[in-house]
Amino acid sequence: MSSDRLPPMLLVSADACTAGELKAAIPWPFELIEANGTELAKLLLRSGRRVDVAILDRGISQGQCIEFLRFVNANHPHIQCVLACLDGDFDKIVDVKNTVPRLSAIRLPWANSGIDDLCEDLLIDAQMARRQEAMLWASLVDEQRHVRSSRMAMCHQSFDVGRTLSARLRTFFTAATEAQPKETPIPLADFDTWVTAQTEARRMVAVIAHVREWSQRFGERTPKAEDLPQVFDLSGGLVRVKDIQAQLEVINGASNATPSMESCGLLAFLLKCEPAQALEQQEDSSWALVDLGTEEVPENWLKALIKQNDDLGSGHVGSRPV
Repeated sequence: MSSDRLPPMLLVSADACTAGELKAAIPWPFELIEANGTELAKLLLRSGRRVDVAILDRGISQGQCIEFLRFVNANHPHIQCVLACLDGDFDKIVDVKNTVPRLSAIRLPWANSGIDDLCEDLLIDAQMARRQEAMLWASLVDEQRHVRSSRMAMCHQSFDVGRTLSARLRTFFTAATEAQPKETPIPLADFDTWVTAQTEARRMVAVIAHVREWSQRFGERTPKAEDLPQVFDLSGGLVRVKDIQAQLEVINGASNATPSMESCGLLAFLLKCEPAQALEQQEDSSWALVDLGTEEVPENWLKALIKQNDDLGSGHVGSRPV
């Protein structure tokens, strides 16, 4: 095999001798990336390390194989996976194969396994899969980056009845993007535009219902922070949000998880409280309530915030780390 760039292959093995045996069995040049377990292998892939073929040594347990292969299929579907085994491992191969969409297997020892011919074919498959992802999944990746933007727009349509509430929603949305710069990703292998749209619509209906229930609990009176001990903590002269990530699930949460009644408490409070309150991050990284003030909200504030969110998803907002 000839290439300007050595093909990257990942070996997952706790046996220090395996790498040398594998290199001896493959005559053509390649880049061998070693991991002594599946957790380290997943960490390498999460870091952005390029891998086209992943080889699981015989010593990797059945459960670890299944977990790793599911992770690869969900997050790096172009990677071609190989399981090394002996004649007595037939049941393991069947059990693993029944839980993943694709898997190749070779019989040890490495020198007689045919691993060189198999990997040469799998590297070609991986390159084709990469091109396919780039062409066919580009729009899906783009849609993933717009899920949070859609939630902001739906919240605005559902709760905004004037400039005053726009200012309150603005501080809530801004806190969501600052507390979690990137959206919670949806695995590309499972991403379906139609299903996601339906899920998000049902999710928003649940949020609206929860906020209305909170409003009914508040009644005609103005809610106070001490009325929501499950949401706020009064300490150091400030009203702090106990679990900001949970309270921002309305905007930041996973698509397949509907925010609970309790997770909508902060949003309901901000929409109802008087005088109007805003969220501000403190030096200790906690988030606290402050007076919203009389700052004029620009007419295009939501459009600008959505653009900022989409740029964050693309990873190119000035010099801000993403």
